[in-house]
Amino acid sequence: MLMILNEEFCETKTCSTSNSRYRAKTAKNQIDNPNERRLPRKQILLIDPEEDLREVIKTGLELTTNWNILTTHDSHNGLHLAVNEQPNAILINIEKKDLGQIGLLWQLRQSQQLRQIPIILLLDRIRLSDRKCLNKLEIAGAIAKPFDMVNLGQQIASFLRWDCYTITHQSYIKKVHKD
Repeated sequence: MLMILNEEFCETKTCSTSNSRYRAKTAKNQIDNPNERRLPRKQILLIDPEEDLREVIKTGLELTTNWNILTTHDSHNGLHLAVNEQPNAILINIEKKDLGQIGLLWQLRQSQQLRQIPIILLLDRIRLSDRKCLNKLEIAGAIAKPFDMVNLGQQIASFLRWDCYTITHQSYIKKVHKD
């Protein structure tokens, strides 16, 4: 069990995966200091067919940023959520065997309503030959797996040139063994 501890926490979240169980507390989404500028809360749509990875990414981003993370497992639901929710960015895990995700990229870029939403891809590997295709699809960025979960929010904000990237807390990570 992995616990993330901080006195600013106000809510507990649990993320279960097939191999392990994580327990973390989430930080407040409000700024206590009235002199600080209140930043708008961004919304990210995460499309990932791998349930475990999807939950780890969602929990990690919610713990390290002030973003709201919407999740889905397939491209059909992803397109539906993108139309209805109009997220600030879309994060897509592209698997070699899932050609539906590639079709989703084309659909997002062809839609007048969705083409302005920046897209970041999570890829097994990034080759130089992929750059031409990514540029043609106007992809904001690509992150190779395995990625550093602690810095994922910072990488996303950097690709999107978001000044309002906010780490919601400074936390201490402590391993707790279950008896």
